[in-house]
Amino acid sequence: MENKVKTKKFDNSHVKNAVENTSLLLQEELYPEINKDQTDNFDLTLEKMPALSTMQNNLKSLKKKQAIPTKNQAYQQFDKLKMYIDLGLYYKIIKFDFNLSESNLFKSDTPERPETYLEWQDRTNNYFKTIDQVYDINLKNNEYNRYIEDIEENKCAENDFWENSGNFKKKYRYPNCKISYKNSPLGLINIYIKSDILFIYLTGKFTWNNGEINYISKNNIKDVLENVCIYSNIRFDAEQFILHAGVYLCDVCIDIRLDKVEKYIDAISSLLPLDSNRYRNMKFGSHGLKIKSNAKNAGSSLTIYDKEKEILSSVNKSERLKEKLKDIIENPNSIKNILRLEVQMYKLQDIRALLNIPMKQERKVNLIDVLNSTAKPILAHFKNFGVTEEILKEKIEGWIEDNNKEKTEFNTAKQLQTMLAAERYAEIIKDNNYDIRRTKTHLKTEYGIYNSSLVSNLTSVIKENFWNFLIYRKPKAIRLIIDLLDKIHIYYGRIPMEDTKCLVS
Repeated sequence: MENKVKTKKFDNSHVKNAVENTSLLLQEELYPEINKDQTDNFDLTLEKMPALSTMQNNLKSLKKKQAIPTKNQAYQQFDKLKMYIDLGLYYKIIKFDFNLSESNLFKSDTPERPETYLEWQDRTNNYFKTIDQVYDINLKNNEYNRYIEDIEENKCAENDFWENSGNFKKKYRYPNCKISYKNSPLGLINIYIKSDILFIYLTGKFTWNNGEINYISKNNIKDVLENVCIYSNIRFDAEQFILHAGVYLCDVCIDIRLDKVEKYIDAISSLLPLDSNRYRNMKFGSHGLKIKSNAKNAGSSLTIYDKEKEILSSVNKSERLKEKLKDIIENPNSIKNILRLEVQMYKLQDIRALLNIPMKQERKVNLIDVLNSTAKPILAHFKNFGVTEEILKEKIEGWIEDNNKEKTEFNTAKQLQTMLAAERYAEIIKDNNYDIRRTKTHLKTEYGIYNSSLVSNLTSVIKENFWNFLIYRKPKAIRLIIDLLDKIHIYYGRIPMEDTKCLVS
């Protein structure tokens, strides 16, 4: 749900003398070194083979949807945003007003680490006395672990930022400091100053209100920053901050309401072996998927999960979260039946590529450009691992063409051979941990394939047969993927079919 507060709309007209545009390539395309840690979990349960009429309806539906026009482009919704501004350069422009003793920040040698409940108690000598308090404190302390310890993306973004930073001076105008745990509301991961750079690190929960999920976006960013000033008790001009700040970590997301969310997640998982030679699939919690390039220097990933399950799992581990999210939990319609699609971006190259932002400054992506982006990063990630409406249309057309052929003995035998081969390839892929590369090696070894031409085309042969398996034996999954892609396109501006007569026959 977008925040309806009317704020000033910013554009890119203030940016002059832009650096020459560079090719918008993902890190995985620039540095394709392969990681070895891969965990797969795919749904290849056999389904009843589809009727010809079913596939004809699927094809007709796809053609109609692809012909529907697009209205105004959607702007990005952010579930996580890490912004920064160089105070050495911009403190006067943003009218930065800061007094450490009057603020809610305190000096720290590790300002980038959010203060935990235990650290706050130790710092303020506000010690607990009972066993119950010890248990409650441990729950509260766990709340920050995902941000501090086990988020690979955050570590990667930090390393990328500081390796490229030229902000190393002998003397700084401002002390290294961070916001107190006591003054950090839900969704505010950290506000801190390090080496004269002010960092603001937020999640979408910072905007949640009245039992409703919300997000950070260009429509509410000014209000968000003004609230940051209130909680930290520092002052700066929010509009000028927006114009001059940078971003080096962000998560964009879409929430789609669906019946039986888990079936859509299973449907997506059934397609993932198609590009297992380039992407690895990981579980997200106990219910979702995380898809990340095998490239060693990948700078983005796609996460797909049930939002209700994610929230309920979180509150079960934290009493503080349970209290803070009480309104959400008591308003089940706000989170029920929501499929969350989320792209995490944590390297500048990937932020530029996925948000279609030309390079204007070598080591900086401007906040204003991120907010104004009308790119389609979620569709881009689906395309990267080979799932688009055009590809589905092509595969279904091939299936229909084969099934429309005259039922001669030759055609029938050929079709049976195709189906059996597809099922056998799927079995071999499963036996090889759903990994296309391992499957290729297995086939070369077990079947004595030495012909260089066949070896070079073997990956394509495996994928083609796996596509046949999906079309012949996973028709429900294909139908769900068609529906999901349409809903993603609708978010990005496609007019819903029921709202238009611009359809093809």
